[in-house]
Formats: sequence, C-alpha cells, structure tokens
Amino acid sequence: MNPDRRQRTLRLPQRAGLRTSPRHTLHLAPFLALLALAAGAPLPGCGDEIDQTGYPDGSQFQATLVVGNISLDFLTGTLGLMDSDRLTAMPDVTAIHSDHILRAFGDSLFVINRMGADNIQRLDPQTFATRWQYSTEAGSNPYDLALVDETKGYVPLYDRAALLVVNPSASGADQFVRTTIDLGRFADDDGLPEANAVGIIGDRVYLTLQRLDRNNFFAPTGQSYLVAIDTATDAVVPLSTQTDHLVIPYSNPMFLRVADDQLWIGCAGSYGANDGAIVPFDPATATFLDPLVTEEALGGDLGPFTATNPIYLLWTDSSFTGHLAAVDPESGQVTPILSGFQTSQDLEADDTYIYVADRSQTAAGVRVFRRSDLSEVTESPISTGLPPWELELFDSVFQTE
Repeated sequence: MNPDRRQRTLRLPQRAGLRTSPRHTLHLAPFLALLALAAGAPLPGCGDEIDQTGYPDGSQFQATLVVGNISLDFLTGTLGLMDSDRLTAMPDVTAIHSDHILRAFGDSLFVINRMGADNIQRLDPQTFATRWQYSTEAGSNPYDLALVDETKGYVPLYDRAALLVVNPSASGADQFVRTTIDLGRFADDDGLPEANAVGIIGDRVYLTLQRLDRNNFFAPTGQSYLVAIDTATDAVVPLSTQTDHLVIPYSNPMFLRVADDQLWIGCAGSYGANDGAIVPFDPATATFLDPLVTEEALGGDLGPFTATNPIYLLWTDSSFTGHLAAVDPESGQVTPILSGFQTSQDLEADDTYIYVADRSQTAAGVRVFRRSDLSEVTESPISTGLPPWELELFDSVFQTE
C-alpha cells in the first residue's frame, strides 16, 4: 500500500433522493422515511449482523475506502469496504440507517443517521461495530459533523433552527450535547434556516444555511447565508461590519469543501435553471471570489465535487443523465471524463484514483478512474453489496474473524 496515495479532503455529500439532481435530494427524505416506517424497516442503523458470505479469504482486509450503501428502494442501508490497491471489496459489513452520510477524522469514523433515525454513530475502525450511538432528538435531522478535536464538534440540525456543540468522547448520552447555538434569527419565513453543512478553518467553524421555503416544495428563497462561529466561545462572529452573516452569491448551497485555506461552496440554485456554481470564500478577507465553475459552463445541474486540483465533479443534464468531468480551478476549463451514468450520487479522489458511486440497476458498484490520464481502471463496477451511495476515504485493517 502506498501511504502517500490518500489525500484527505472534506466532503459534504448530497441527501438521499430518487435522482442525481441536487434539487430533489433534499426534499424526498421525509417521504422515504415514511415509506421505511410503513414497511417496518429498522431505521436507527444499530450495526445489525450481516451475512458475510463471499468475503475474501483471510482474517484481515485492508480498507482504504468506506462505502455507504443504500438499496434502490431506499429502505435499507449498509456499510461496505474497498481496497483501492487491489481493487477488491468487502460488501455489507454492517447495517446502518438508509438516510446517512459518513465522516472520517483521523482514525475515527462516524455515521450521521439523518431523518427517521436522528443520531450520531461512532464505529470501531477495525471491527466497524458501534462504539456509541447518541440521539440528537427525535425529528431533529442531523445533517453533518465537523470536529475541532476529540472532545468538541459541531452538528447542524436540518429540522431545527440549531447547531449542536457535541463531545465525541462522551461516555454517555447525557454528556454528548455540550450546548446548543440558536440559529433562529437566520431563518426565512418558514421558521427554519436549513443548516446543512459545516467546515472548520483555524478557530472558526463555517456554517451554510440554505434558507429554503418548506411551504413551496423547498424552493430557494433567494438568499442563502454563510455564518461563522468562534470555536473557543461558540459565539457567532460577524463576517462584516454591517451584519453577522454573509449572503452567498448563489442560492441553495449543497456542498461544502475545505480546500487549503478556502471554503469551496457548491450551490445548486433552482432545478433545471443552470443558475448554480462552485464559489470560493476567502476567510482571511471575508470575501467571496469568482466562481470556479458555473452550471452554465457545465450544461446542467451541479453535483458533488472534490477539493482537489483539478476538481472532479458530477453533474446531471436535463434528461437526468449523469456526467463525470474534471475542472481546472484556475481557468474553469471543463474536461469531460465519462457520460451516461444512470444514477451516480457521490465521488472521492486520492492522489492516484477517482472513485465514483454508480447506482445503475444492472451493475451497481464503485467505478475507478486513473487521475493521470482519466482512463477507467475498472472493467466493471466493484460491488460493495447494496448499491453505493456515499464514499469516504478511510484507512482501516478490518478484522474479519
């Protein structure tokens, strides 16, 4: 294994939904959760036992990529592992909630179980058993997690006007939530600001607020906000002399990346309007810079992207066909890599490869592309069990026995 291959980047993947379009991924989760409840599906994702038939021989599996899987009916979630050096996988290691995202910090792996489960789950990095699982309150819909250190982190609640300050090293549920930061003053007319993503640079945690109209199918209200919190005092820090927030130049921020000393904010705008962009923010000057790429230049709706140079991203055209492309962050030049994904929901990149989650009904799995020449390495998608949804770079030696 090449220890220098993997390059950590902060990714904020999009929500569960029926299509790759970022406009719909946010708003179908309540409907999918109701379907799961009606079907009697186990929502919390407590690490249920999974049949290990078909695992590779041997007592250890060297994982470099953790894959969150979701069934095509969005009722079941599992965790799979992949070894990018050998291009092999260990499918369905453990069960997790179907509406989830993954966050890796050092040797710690967390599952943010969203709508219908409403908890944060910490997994053992070798056995992937649950170390602890703490509630964020029923109906709160935790959306992301960023850590300052082992004892302090931040969790935005999508269905509350609140940002939780949490202790990831808490020994009990009563010690998990340290305090709650009220975000009510940033809400639009429906009373909720839709806090969806957090990223930390220096002594500031930055929070994007979508501010969508829940009374109009979660349509953008026209202004989305960026807010900064002091990690020492947990107080909101003014980003200008006039106000304690900044209006993001494009609406409906879906993705947040930390790229060196900048934030890269991926905004989706309104579905089908080609009005989104990846816009950088410079914390040193508290200013937004020119967009790295726009939906107009792509020709469709912006999907997830990597904080790398070049940027690798997914986008969707008007016929819901998925595309993989590379973007030069200096010139904005778009280089197509592959078109024709049926559904592709997430991607990652290390120093050698690009990994794409392909949810096609006939051949779901992780597809791998070489960064040096953009060629596809995999002859067919590598199955990680259920269709892949969420990708996270994470080194682990999994104990299979």
